[in-house]
Amino acid sequence: MLPDPNSDELICPRCSAHLWPACFQAAGLRFLVAQPNCSLDDLLLEFLAAFNPDLAKSIRTAANNSDADSFDVIELRLELLDELERHLPELRD
Repeated sequence: MLPDPNSDELICPRCSAHLWPACFQAAGLRFLVAQPNCSLDDLLLEFLAAFNPDLAKSIRTAANNSDADSFDVIELRLELLDELERHLPELRD
């Protein structure tokens, strides 16, 4: 059984690794292993770079832009999640 996604701390029941929840529009809730000294955004961008390095670079550049407001950051994250979702394997029941 997976931990409650609403809890403050998500831990893998098998290996006790800390987890980050990522909710995709069609694929639903997925869990990623938390990486030390790496934010969730950085980890997602790393995954994206394997499929679409140009988009990953443009999102990283735009996110680091001091002129970006909070809506810009949300738009970038949604674009990032949408692109990653296209490459997720389907879960079996």
